[in-house]
Amino acid sequence: MLSSQKLQECRTQFFCEWDFAFSIWFLSILLMRNFGMFIDAFMLDEPTADFGVGNTSRQQNESAEVAARSFSGLPVAVSRWDVLSLVKKLQRELGLTSTQVAHLEFLVGYTRDQDWQCGSNPIVYLTVSATANKRAICERQVLNIERALNRAGLVCWHDSGNLRRFGHRSADGELVQAFGVNLAPLAASYERLYCMAQELEQRARVWKQQKTTLLLHKRVLREQLTSRPEHPAAGEAQKLITSLPRRIEARLTITQLLQWSKQMLQLIAEFQEENEQSSADQNEEEPASESDTQICSGRKKTSGRSETEFRHINTNNTNQTLSNERSNAAHKRPLPNGTDLKSCGSAHAERALEKIKCGNEARASQLELEIAEIQQSPLPLPPAGNSKTQNVTSGIEHITLKQVLACASPILQEMIRNAQCSKEVDWSAIVAAAEQASQYLGISQSAWKQACAVVGATAAATIIIVAERKGADPQMPINSYGGFLRGCLAKAEHGELHLHKSVFGLLSKANLDE
Repeated sequence: MLSSQKLQECRTQFFCEWDFAFSIWFLSILLMRNFGMFIDAFMLDEPTADFGVGNTSRQQNESAEVAARSFSGLPVAVSRWDVLSLVKKLQRELGLTSTQVAHLEFLVGYTRDQDWQCGSNPIVYLTVSATANKRAICERQVLNIERALNRAGLVCWHDSGNLRRFGHRSADGELVQAFGVNLAPLAASYERLYCMAQELEQRARVWKQQKTTLLLHKRVLREQLTSRPEHPAAGEAQKLITSLPRRIEARLTITQLLQWSKQMLQLIAEFQEENEQSSADQNEEEPASESDTQICSGRKKTSGRSETEFRHINTNNTNQTLSNERSNAAHKRPLPNGTDLKSCGSAHAERALEKIKCGNEARASQLELEIAEIQQSPLPLPPAGNSKTQNVTSGIEHITLKQVLACASPILQEMIRNAQCSKEVDWSAIVAAAEQASQYLGISQSAWKQACAVVGATAAATIIIVAERKGADPQMPINSYGGFLRGCLAKAEHGELHLHKSVFGLLSKANLDE
C-alpha cells in the first residue's frame, strides 16, 4: 500500500517538473523570436551581391560590351603592341597595377595579328587553370585581374552556355569558334588612349618649359637683388626666393609654377624700371666734361668689355690700340673666304698652343683637338639678314654655331633644345631661344626688333647669349641688360662691335661649363 502511494507521488512530481521545463523552453523560443525581429527592424538594408556559378562570378562592363559588339579591327598602320604600349604609358592614369598590365600583355601575346583584323575578334580561349599555370599564379588571382581590366574598359568576356572557355582555329589560323576573354575593347580604346597620351606629353612639355622659365626668372631676380639690395622691392623679392622650394619636383603643378613666374617677372620689372630711371637721371644731371669726352673718344678705339676684362687667347699682346687697329682693318676688307678663315683659325690655334704649353697638358690636348676640328672644316656663315644689316659688321661671320652653343649657359642650352624643330640645332632655334630669353632679362620687344634690324637676327641672338652668360659672373655683373644691348648696337653702327672676340674670350675662360 505504501509503495503504490510513493509511486503516485513520484509520477506527480515528474509531470510537474516536465511541465515547468516545457514552459521555460517555450518562453525562451518566443523571446528569441521577438528579439530577432527587433534586431531586423533596426538593421540597414545592404545590396545583395550577384553570385554566379562557382568562382566565375563577375559583373560585365556595359561600355566594354558595346565596344566588343562594334569591333571592326585596328586602325591602319596600328598593331596590337602599339595599343599595349599606350596602356603601359598610361598605367597610372588608368589606375592599373604592374601585375594587371603584365597579365594584359600575356593575353595580347596569346593572340595573333589576324585576330585583330576586321571580321574577327581577339579572343583568348585559354582556360583559367591553364592561364594560372602559365603565369605561376592562382586561379582566384587570374579572375581578380580580369575583373580589374574589365572595370577599366579594356577586356570583356565572350562566354559559352556553361561558362567554359574553349575554341579552335582553322588550317589558316583563323578563329572558327572561341569563348573566353575578349580583347576587342582594348582595340576600340586606341583613339581614347592615344589622345590621353598626347595630352600627357603636352602637359609634360609645358611643365618643363615653365620649370625652365621659373629657374631663369629666379636667377635674374637673384642677380638684381645682389646688385641692388637697397631697392624698395628687395624685401619682397628675398621673401619670394626664400619661399620657393629648393628643388622643383614633378608634384608641383603648372599653375603653381606659372604663378611664381608671374610674381618674379613683376619684381624684375620693378628693378628694371628703377635702373632705367637712375641711369636717365644721371645722364641729365651730370653733363659730360672734357675729360669724359676724351675717355669716351678713347673708348671708341676699343671693343667691348669682353675684350678688355676677359682672358684672351693671345695674352702677350697688351697694346689694345694695336689690337683694335688690326680689328678695324679687318672690318674694312670684305668677308673672308674659306681659306682666309682657316688661316685666321690657324693663327689663333698657334697662339693658344703657345699659352697652353706652360699650363696643364690635359687642357692643351683638348684644345688641340678642337683647333684641329676647326681647321679641317670651313666655318659656316650664319644666314644673311636683310639689306640694312649687310653694311654693318659685328664679327658674327667669324663665329660658328658650335662656338655659340658652347658659350650659352645651361639654362639657355635647354631653351635652345626646346625650340629646335629638327634633330640638329640650327640658327633658327638659337634666335627663338634668345628672343624668349630677352623678355626674361627685361629687354623690351622694340629693343629686340631694333637689334635684329641693325645687326641681324643671328648677331642679336649672340649678343643676348653673351650678355646672359656675363650676367652670371659675380665679378662683372650687368645691371641693365637693355643698356648692354643698346651699347652693342651703338658700337655696331660705328663698326666697332667684335662679337667674335667676346665669344673667344668666353671660350678661353677656365671655369666655362662645357
